[in-house]
Amino acid sequence: MPKTTPDEALHRTVASIRALRTALAYEAGTLEVHTSYQSFPKLGRNVAEGRIRRAREQALEGSRTAGKGLTSGSSPDELLAAATAEESRLRTKLTTLGDGVASLLLYKTFPKSRRGQAEAQVARIASAVSGDVAEAYAAKSTVVFTRPLLDLGAPSVYGVDEWLAEVEARTLAAAAQ
Repeated sequence: MPKTTPDEALHRTVASIRALRTALAYEAGTLEVHTSYQSFPKLGRNVAEGRIRRAREQALEGSRTAGKGLTSGSSPDELLAAATAEESRLRTKLTTLGDGVASLLLYKTFPKSRRGQAEAQVARIASAVSGDVAEAYAAKSTVVFTRPLLDLGAPSVYGVDEWLAEVEARTLAAAAQ
C-alpha cells in the first residue's frame, strides 16, 4: 500500500470539507421545502427554521474556530490536524441536522406528501456522515446538489488554498478582537 503524504491527505480532507458543506446547504434547502407545507407541525416550524439558518451558516463559514492561529507557514501536520477537526465538526453538524429531521417525522401533522422525501433525507444524511459524501449523493445531479451552497455565496472553486485563506482570515479576526 503506497504511503500517503500529508499534502495528499490534506487535499482529500479539504475536499471532504467542501462536500460536507455542500451537503449541509442542500439538506437545509430540503428541510425548508418541508416547512413550506401548510400541514407542517406548528411546534416544529420555529425549531426547523432555526436549524435551516444554522445549517446554512455552517455550510458557508464552516467551523469558525477551526484552524485559528494557523498560517500558510504552519507545518503540514498542523494544517492536516485543523482540517481533520473541521471535517469532524461538519460531520457532527450534519448529524444534528439529520436527527432534527428525524424528530420532526414523529409529528402526526408532518406533511404526508413529504414524509417519503424526509425519510430519504435522513437516510442520505446518515450515509454521508458515516461514509463518503459523494456516494450518498450520487443520485443527485451535480448542479442540483451544489447550487444551494453557491447561492449562499460560496466560491465555485474550493481547494486547499481557499481553505487556508479562510483559516488565515479567522486568525486575523481573532487577533483583532
